[in-house]
Amino acid sequence: YFKLRSTELLALAEAETIDSYFDILAKTRYGKYFTREALDASMSMEHIESTVAKQIHVKDYQRNPYSIATVTTFLFLKEKEIHNLITATECIRYGYPPDVIMKNIV
Repeated sequence: YFKLRSTELLALAEAETIDSYFDILAKTRYGKYFTREALDASMSMEHIESTVAKQIHVKDYQRNPYSIATVTTFLFLKEKEIHNLITATECIRYGYPPDVIMKNIV
């Protein structure tokens, strides 16, 4: 599943500052996805995780179009679509402005 060695995971957990955390993270396989620049005010950790998961699912589907990857990718994308619809509906219900709604949609 995860491509982090236990020593890397331990080092991430014991990082004393956010800068040292990102320095350690940059040396791992996930460093290109979870960069300090990506975590600006408009992107949350959930948004980045969702983007990475979507890339992995779509890439798996493209590599193996006649496998179960097609079904899992379809279900993953439908789940994200339903999540976005619920989020947008709730944001409209509570009167959030459009820019806040767009930030909440992953």
